Amino acid sequence: MEKVWRGTMIAMPRAKKKVEAEPTLHDVVDKLVQMDTKLTDMDTYMRGTDTYVRTGFALMNERMDGIDGRLGNVERKLSKVEVTVLDIQDELRISFNATDKDSEKIINHERRIRRLEKAAAT
Repeated sequence: MEKVWRGTMIAMPRAKKKVEAEPTLHDVVDKLVQMDTKLTDMDTYMRGTDTYVRTGFALMNERMDGIDGRLGNVERKLSKVEVTVLDIQDELRISFNATDKDSEKIINHERRIRRLEKAAAT
């Protein structure tokens, strides 16, 4: 950088402009080779990643199949439990109805006995 004198004060130094040379054919070919190397490395990396992803999906599918199988077993057992609960509800309903009818008969019989006892006492 050169200093420019302006009167008695020194002005800020001026930066020299850099003249960049035009890239040569050799420079362009070097850049293309570097790009090819980087693309080849990226392709290799992506192939490894692809294998890793495919393995992950295969493992996930196996696990999902296992979950589906267990869920099917749970649904079958739940269905059997529901049928059993419905059967028990029917049996209890029948038992309660029978108990109600028997209780009603017993109460009616007691009323008849009280009437007979009142009639015999008079």
